[in-house]
Amino acid sequence: MRNYEVPVLPITLARNTDRKLTDRDVPGIELEYPWPKYEPRTLFTVAFMAAGTDGLGISFCAEVPHDRITAQHTEPKSRVFEDDCMELFIRTGNDTYYGFEFNPKGALLDYRACPGETVPADWQLTTEQTEAVVHATIAEKPIAFDYSYQTGAVITTEIEDEFWYTELFIPWSALHRTEPPAEGETWTGTINRIDITGTARRAGSKKSAPHAGYQSLISGTDWAQFHQPDYFARFTFKPF
Repeated sequence: MRNYEVPVLPITLARNTDRKLTDRDVPGIELEYPWPKYEPRTLFTVAFMAAGTDGLGISFCAEVPHDRITAQHTEPKSRVFEDDCMELFIRTGNDTYYGFEFNPKGALLDYRACPGETVPADWQLTTEQTEAVVHATIAEKPIAFDYSYQTGAVITTEIEDEFWYTELFIPWSALHRTEPPAEGETWTGTINRIDITGTARRAGSKKSAPHAGYQSLISGTDWAQFHQPDYFARFTFKPF
């Protein structure tokens, strides 16, 4: 299990998140391709995360593959995981974790995941997605995804030069809190990236890899899926 320290800053983070994290030299968290099937890929993705007085602030910088990126969904609560996508899963200590998934057009899919039985009946999933849902568990029970949950998270995103930049702000109320974590408090979670257009070529081959690439902070499992809370990284909060 990977371990990271998350700074607790005595400021608000709802506005100008990236500038505030940059001004205070918040350390970056670089994503990796943890599963062998994605080893040929080399896209650079880093996230900067800190707690503020009003919520959790995350700034992302992701390399754009081959000067293009795919994003078809534009509506909130849409299937952004079918696009080039960034994700944050955060678990504050109970059996629930919160998901924030978004694409380069700023469409945000936010939800809470808790012990249950199924995803909504009107969600038609691919075989791979269905496999992920069927096998995913929390507290040794199947995971149910509550997509009706409203977090109030705010996202701003842009593509400039060869990079995709995003700011994500999550108010404490979205995580059922009223104040920042205490010093030494530890949560678990992961930061993920799905690169659809960045299908790197296999060594010695002219053919591109046929599947999207998964970057993550998950470790200790050979199963290439993000919804594995038992293998999330640890985030320990420290004054900064």
